[in-house]
Amino acid sequence: MAEFVRTSVGARSVSVFDHTIRSKVNAQQQTAEHTTTQRAPVMIVHCDYTPTSGPLRVRQLMLDEADELLKRRVAFYNFWKPLKRRVEEKPLAMCDVTSASQGDMLKMLLRYRDRTGEIFVMRHSSAHRWWYFPKMTPEDVLLLKTYESETDGRARFLGHSAFEDPNTASDAPVRESIEIRTMAFF
Repeated sequence: MAEFVRTSVGARSVSVFDHTIRSKVNAQQQTAEHTTTQRAPVMIVHCDYTPTSGPLRVRQLMLDEADELLKRRVAFYNFWKPLKRRVEEKPLAMCDVTSASQGDMLKMLLRYRDRTGEIFVMRHSSAHRWWYFPKMTPEDVLLLKTYESETDGRARFLGHSAFEDPNTASDAPVRESIEIRTMAFF
């Protein structure tokens, strides 16, 4: 995964730091034994990082290297794909970043046992344009940039969410997907 992301975005190096398997089954089987690697699809439009939480995550994960790494461009990418079969139920949609403004992003705190995270949730706007790829198969992959350190006009935050597709058949199999989170250093 790291090599795929590195060559796809032209990074100097890439670190894989997390993964999540998403399925409605995971939500129904949540116990204290389950980790954050098994979760239900997220049904709220969000971006995984903010200008504060992106660099903080680098500091939390890269420890001794963080100060040096943060002197240059850093971007976070999620590698997303169906796990076992075609995704029909609760596909992933992404907001076209050219249709969203910074004012659409609202900070939300996430409290974990060992840390507090900060993400963006997006307020609705009729100006938003949305993209999704119906019936993705395990051979398909999406690469979503969820954080960008540069403030030179390039896309920095991507609102995304699972959603109820009205075209989904009532007997469609439950979504099973995997996302692998990476940090790219330039």
